[in-house]
Amino acid sequence: MTKNVLFVCNSAVNRSPSFTQLVNDDFGIDLFCQAAGTHAYREYDQIQPNTCEWADVIFCATAQEAMWLIDKMGPDVKPKIGILGLGDDYDYLDKNILTVYDIFHKHIFANMAAHSKAEENAKFGG
Repeated sequence: MTKNVLFVCNSAVNRSPSFTQLVNDDFGIDLFCQAAGTHAYREYDQIQPNTCEWADVIFCATAQEAMWLIDKMGPDVKPKIGILGLGDDYDYLDKNILTVYDIFHKHIFANMAAHSKAEENAKFGG
C-alpha cells in the first residue's frame, strides 16, 4: 500500500522539492511524495488542509514549519509530523542536500517503503 508523504518547507522552492524528487526517484513505487510551502510564492504550492489530510506522514524542513502547520491546520496534524532539520541554506538538489539526504534520511524512507511493501504483500497474500 503506497504511503503518501508530504514535504513542507517555507516556499516550496528548494528543500521540500529536493526531498520530493530524491524520495520519488528512490522509492516512488511505495512512497508517493508531494512538496508544499507554508508561505509559497505560487498559489498551487501553498499547503492546504486537504493536502494535510491526504498525507500519511508530513516531513517539515524545520520545527518552525511544523509549528506553523499545527497552528494553522490544527492539532490533529501533529502526530503525522516529522522534522528533517534542514535550515534555509540549501539550493534545489545541491550537493549539500544530497549529502544530508544520503547520510541522515535515506534509511528512514527505505524503512517506510519496506513497510509499505510488506503491507501490500499481506493485503494481497504475496
